[in-house]
Amino acid sequence: MLDLSSELLKIIVCPVTKKPLKYDRQAQELISEEAGLAFPVKDGIPILLVDKARKLNRNNSINDRIRTTEGEALALRQKEEA
Repeated sequence: MLDLSSELLKIIVCPVTKKPLKYDRQAQELISEEAGLAFPVKDGIPILLVDKARKLNRNNSINDRIRTTEGEALALRQKEEA
């Protein structure tokens, strides 16, 4: 498994949002949470084609899980105070 260089990761952006991507080394994907896409990395080469990207399941994103947990905790506290 080839790794992407840190220099490349500093300049590469999502072709949809034009924002930085997060590199998932284990899955060999570049993640754009805002676009909801995961771009594959093959042999150390990012494939930044939208038609080759995997659509992310929004329910499984880390940020969504954090927001859900915080929202549930707040709702529980408000219910207890009532």
